[in-house]
Amino acid sequence: MIIDLGPLTIKLDVLIIQFINIGILLYLFNKLFGETLIAEIAERRAMTRKLEQAEKEYAALLAEANAQKDAIIKEALEHKKSIIEEASRLAKNERAAIVEKAKQEADLIVLKAQRDAEAQKKDIEQKFEQWVKSTAVAMLKKLFASNKQVSDMYIAWLVDEFTHSYKA
Repeated sequence: MIIDLGPLTIKLDVLIIQFINIGILLYLFNKLFGETLIAEIAERRAMTRKLEQAEKEYAALLAEANAQKDAIIKEALEHKKSIIEEASRLAKNERAAIVEKAKQEADLIVLKAQRDAEAQKKDIEQKFEQWVKSTAVAMLKKLFASNKQVSDMYIAWLVDEFTHSYKA
């Protein structure tokens, strides 16, 4: 049977045979490759879902790692700041201790110098007094060689006079 549609003519028996051929080919394709192909497609879809899930988990882990990194950096910076403050405080304390020690040593040096000066002053006073006495005795021995009592009174008066005038 032939169907005439103008420029297009269709033979009905050939059309039916072609449908049967296509059906047989689809049946054979389905039996030979269809189940495997459907299984592969299902496996790929499952793999795609797993990859999407893994990508979400990776993004979450990455965000968590970044948050932890930021927290660790912040903590390290705070620790560094506290260490610097502690070092600064210790340096100030050490500086104060060194200054205090230097002041104490300077005070000891000044005190020792004052003691040495006092000792030298006493020594000079004693030597001066001895020198005056010995000079006066020598002079008076020559002047008062005849009267010992007058010479002793004069020496005592001279020593007192020189001592008072020197100390004043």
